[in-house]
Amino acid sequence: MAKALFAKLWWNFRTSTSSLWSEFMWNKYCKKFHPIMAKGYGVSHVWRKMMTVKDEVEHNIWWQVKAGNSSFWFDNWTQQGALYYVDGENAIEKELKVQELIRGGEWDIQGLRSKLSEEMTTHVVKT
Repeated sequence: MAKALFAKLWWNFRTSTSSLWSEFMWNKYCKKFHPIMAKGYGVSHVWRKMMTVKDEVEHNIWWQVKAGNSSFWFDNWTQQGALYYVDGENAIEKELKVQELIRGGEWDIQGLRSKLSEEMTTHVVKT
């Protein structure tokens, strides 16, 4: 029961765009890092418990590309999981938005190839 509660809190934290609580948690714990890179040390009990379920919940959140505001490396916009885990040898660079690899409504294939494996580039272009 407790795991479900903290999973719901993580879901609400990641998907809410107008929640005061979500905005507070984001500013308190994720100012410098994307939420999946945030740590759970020396923090509140609630945040620490949310950290225990974040990976499981994150793998089930699928971000639609739409305007491209999703994080290229850390959000699951490919339906394969976050690229940081799947294909992230090059993920050391600054925060990158999906929209930065779209030119004129089309994928910047050269840009994708410079960041991803050929297999993942093909998957992204096809889907």
